[in-house]
Amino acid sequence: MPDREPAGLAGVAEFNRDLYDAGTVDAIVSRFVRLLGILVDAPDQPVGPLDVLDDAERRLLADWAPTSVELPDRTLTGRAHVLDDALRLVPPGVTGDLYIATEDDAEGQLVPCPFGPAGSLMHRTGERARRRRDGVLEVLRREGVPRTPEEEMLRGFFADALSVPAVGMDDSFFALGGHSLPATRPVARIQAEWGVAVPISAVFDAPSVALLSEYLAASGTLPSGTTEPGR
Repeated sequence: MPDREPAGLAGVAEFNRDLYDAGTVDAIVSRFVRLLGILVDAPDQPVGPLDVLDDAERRLLADWAPTSVELPDRTLTGRAHVLDDALRLVPPGVTGDLYIATEDDAEGQLVPCPFGPAGSLMHRTGERARRRRDGVLEVLRREGVPRTPEEEMLRGFFADALSVPAVGMDDSFFALGGHSLPATRPVARIQAEWGVAVPISAVFDAPSVALLSEYLAASGTLPSGTTEPGR
């Protein structure tokens, strides 16, 4: 009726608790609703450039920014931020470019820093990084070379599951076309080859070879002494 308030839309999110926790689903739904609101107000606006973070998330990411970052070949001093191409903070788990707030002209590649006082600068390090959900900053290896025979085996498990010739250390299983069904295959290979039970949710929480290797090592299930990569 014309004199009634718009009813809006109501929806229900169904999810597999073996794959996602409630906090993750709440975050996904909140971001989706936020994007819908933006697009309702500006339907012609491209989706790609939209900022999915709210003010509270941006403050949290800024608070998480460490004041130094250890790299294999050097130490970077200054508040660290992981940003997208538009110099916006990216959500936890999303890979972006690593920037360090600095006033040192010797660093080169200085750009205005939007996270400090007017006139602040930051240095683009050339490194790629992401934040874990607990706020820990992870700098991704540049070469993408396996460090151990076990990591080479994991690359084989991923490649076989996806029916592709090869998988990079930091390639996302799902970005390469994986979904819940093929995600069971590397889990099955891990159990068959190494005799350890790993939940399928591990592939969702750690969707790259590098992240899954760290997950297995942290949980004490990554074997040692394996010398031949399996395919």
